[in-house]
Amino acid sequence: SPHPPENGYASPMMLLWIALSVAAPTAEQRAIGALSARHMVETCEELERDLHDPIATWLAAIDVVSPPWVATRAADCLLRHDDAHVNTVVLTWMRTPEKAGLAELALRRAPSLQPERADAWATAALQGPLAERLGAVLPSSKAPSRRQPAVPQQ
Repeated sequence: SPHPPENGYASPMMLLWIALSVAAPTAEQRAIGALSARHMVETCEELERDLHDPIATWLAAIDVVSPPWVATRAADCLLRHDDAHVNTVVLTWMRTPEKAGLAELALRRAPSLQPERADAWATAALQGPLAERLGAVLPSSKAPSRRQPAVPQQ
């Protein structure tokens, strides 16, 4: 990086370097920044207007560790997309203990989805290592522990 002259004044080269190093954030950086705010002001749809690839942006934001609500907000934005890649990611959440909270969020959204997709998520949830935890989130018609017995017990 350029160094200021000995007299302590910044050279034109130094000023140019400073100007270039504080360039405006990208749309993706602005979107993730908006998710990071304590009180999110913009909706997912508003944030997506300037994004080149909203799904990729939300997937990247899910891996942001701090603040802790960024992943949840990004997942909420991601789940608005009816996309094969999103479906694959969500199915992975159903089997990944570190993503159990996101899996729960997805299952709570399932009633608003196409029945085939909701059923696939429920099946994955009940067949994976998180079955007990995720089964508690499923509607009573999907969770085996809450189903009515087929034959009355005596």
